[in-house]
Amino acid sequence: MTIKEIAIKTIEQLPEDATWEDIQERVNFMAGVRKGLRELDEGKGIAHEKVREEFGERLSTFTATRPESTAPASHCRPSPAGKCALSAEVAGG
Repeated sequence: MTIKEIAIKTIEQLPEDATWEDIQERVNFMAGVRKGLRELDEGKGIAHEKVREEFGERLSTFTATRPESTAPASHCRPSPAGKCALSAEVAGG
């Protein structure tokens, strides 16, 4: 699917009363997701363990106040390198 096709599909999925700001926000989000996935494919992702090491105290405080956050997000799927990658549905693929 081309970038143009992804953008059109993304816009078509918005409600009929979507504003220009809604469209811009969604397209920018999709561009960011695709950039992140490309970076993961290039090995530029950060391993979960490294994030846990760097943000350990913050994460433990956050998960203690929000226990449901300890489960993986529904849009996140582990990549072969043990990094978080977005599902194809979220990524537009």
